[in-house]
Amino acid sequence: MEFLSRYSQKPDSERPKIQTLDRITVLPDTILLHIFSFLPMEDVVKTCILSKQWRFLWTTVSALMFSHRNQPDEDLCKFISFVDKTLVLINCPKLKIFSVDFAYHRRFSADVNVWLCFVTKHGVEELKLDFSNKHNFGSGLFQLPQHLYSNGSFVKLSLSMCGIVPKGLISWKSLKSLTIGSTELSGNMIGNIVLGSPVLNFLELFNCWGFDKLEINGGSLRKLVINGYLNQKKGDSVVEIWAPGVRSLDILGCLHGKIIQLENISSTVDAKLDFYLTKINHDADDDFKMEKFMLSDMLVSIQLIKYLTFGTWFIEVLSMLEIKGLPSVLPKCKRLMLHTPIQERYLSGIVNLLHSSPDVETLIINMTPPSFEFETCFNAKISNFFNVDGESYWTSKQKLFRCLDLRLKTIRISGFEGRHCGLEIPFLQFLLKSSRALEKMVINGRGVGQDDLVRGAFQDQLQVAESLLSFPRSSKGAKLHKTNSTAPKLHSTPNFVFINHRSFTVHPYGIVSDVLKVYLVKYGKQWEGKTAQRIVGKTPSEAAAAIVEDYELPIPTDTLMSEIYPLFCDQWGSIKALPGANRLIKHLRGHGVKMALASNSPRANIEDKISYHPGWKESFSVIIGGDQVTAGKPSPEIFLEAAKRLNSDPSSCLVIEDS
Repeated sequence: MEFLSRYSQKPDSERPKIQTLDRITVLPDTILLHIFSFLPMEDVVKTCILSKQWRFLWTTVSALMFSHRNQPDEDLCKFISFVDKTLVLINCPKLKIFSVDFAYHRRFSADVNVWLCFVTKHGVEELKLDFSNKHNFGSGLFQLPQHLYSNGSFVKLSLSMCGIVPKGLISWKSLKSLTIGSTELSGNMIGNIVLGSPVLNFLELFNCWGFDKLEINGGSLRKLVINGYLNQKKGDSVVEIWAPGVRSLDILGCLHGKIIQLENISSTVDAKLDFYLTKINHDADDDFKMEKFMLSDMLVSIQLIKYLTFGTWFIEVLSMLEIKGLPSVLPKCKRLMLHTPIQERYLSGIVNLLHSSPDVETLIINMTPPSFEFETCFNAKISNFFNVDGESYWTSKQKLFRCLDLRLKTIRISGFEGRHCGLEIPFLQFLLKSSRALEKMVINGRGVGQDDLVRGAFQDQLQVAESLLSFPRSSKGAKLHKTNSTAPKLHSTPNFVFINHRSFTVHPYGIVSDVLKVYLVKYGKQWEGKTAQRIVGKTPSEAAAAIVEDYELPIPTDTLMSEIYPLFCDQWGSIKALPGANRLIKHLRGHGVKMALASNSPRANIEDKISYHPGWKESFSVIIGGDQVTAGKPSPEIFLEAAKRLNSDPSSCLVIEDS
């Protein structure tokens, strides 16, 4: 805004022509309104002060999103007033989105009812009402007005802490997606909603309560999500699910005193069971009978499902079933996904699933800890059954894992940490050694931050990579890919690798400091280290110019370069390779992967530096220095030139760069 003020004060004759081009304002109104649809209304309204052209543009926006979440309570009345005034000025006959998110109180019921009349009048397609307020839970819910139950414009509805009590039939003939949260759903309310929504294909119930039977017959519902259940009654009870037409089922979150029984999910092909159970009446001596009954029953119901995901709590209870020798009927699926750390109390559950899933072709394991806390089933009564000793645990198993022996082709691991003191590496070693049909294992690490680098976590990652590459593999054609969660994902396997030589050597900051400390004394200057980050990785002329400028040296850059070059040459032999660098170069070369070495240093300097590392020069098909291109890095020219000399498509190349 300060720029606009200064600009508007200049006479037309003094304004440069380049400043007269406002690329935003010249955009068509349809594009500007589309941009507005991603912004909260408070920001959209503010655009009216930009210019006369923008003054009323905001009033025609088709997406209205109001939020007062995480704001001071004393400003709530101002927020309500802002919404009231904004709706009066809106001049768009057909609205796509109307969203309101604030801590509702009964004193605002009249205002909200006016807003919803506005919603009906303007044919809103997507309505989101989030009235979550921990102080008004249950009895303080906003009751939806009756005219909303016969709205034919709704395509997507999201309702949180809204009372749903229709006095007649529900008629949402266009509704495709419905999310209901923190609301009582008594009787057969859900069944009536599905019957009144003939094209509904997605339904999510988030921390709702009041229903003991979820019967969904007819309709077009294909995706059902139950995310938590808040039991308002005393004692534990059962929720029966009858959903023969549902193709995808997710049961997530905390089930408070509720056992889920899957009575009929005959059409389901994809199920995610990532929930945990808390009991209202806990008996320390019940030996977790309730949990074991629930899971045993579920396993029978899902045995024909092709794509299955199990959460941490589920796997822990399976561990108890395995340890105690209880019978368990496990599914036969094509894709098995497990969300579980590789820790002692989950290992038997993992064994149970692998042993009883002979048709699995893809195994996906997320090793990150769960985002919620639950009452562990791993207690003193069963702890003695575990005998976990790294590699020996897996090798001691006498069972025939048919999926590993015959079917398993792809393994994907995420959240991998790989510390040698843990159980993750022995587990991966077991999978590699036992999977005879394996074609690919992809391992995505948790990543390392700057602090981790200081503590040496990067060195740990290199050691883990070496360890993984050395594991014996039952399948000769199995490929192992290890990535880092902070790195960009590759869309395909690279055919060529371009390397900056400093990516494989210890960074020469110490050498730079040692040389410049000696050199600057000649001109009465003291090295302070402030230029180190500016010169490492730059071309010689760029680095020299930075030194001359920062230390105000009375010499041209050419003189500095000629004087300091011999001092650096004497130090190149002391630059050591990073751990794992020699092994990786040897591995790539041994597998026929062509490599190029690219650096901003002159070509002659590069060859001198790598001459201290036997076998490096012969491993690179192409070596390019900064003196062989017109623009050094960060320009991509040097890498494009390397691709050209290798006769390769740049999209099939992987660049390893330390910057």
